[in-house]
Amino acid sequence: LEHLKSKGQADQAVACAMHFLARYPGEDAFYEVLMDLDKAKARKFMDQMRIYDPYEERPLIWIAESQRREGELELAQKSIEQAI
Repeated sequence: LEHLKSKGQADQAVACAMHFLARYPGEDAFYEVLMDLDKAKARKFMDQMRIYDPYEERPLIWIAESQRREGELELAQKSIEQAI
């Protein structure tokens, strides 16, 4: 993914990261890369993953991380509580 990004193919890197996450929803490294590539698309994708599999906690944890990075600490706390 970093190779695609370095070659100016960030859109393809985002698509690959989303594909990997759909197949391996518990892999934190893919969430991190996706958030670094495109925060808005990452958030939308994680919301969709949450709907698809409400029992997988990793998307919700990363949603909370996104909220924390944006300074939305109360929302992040609520998201973490949901994940627990």
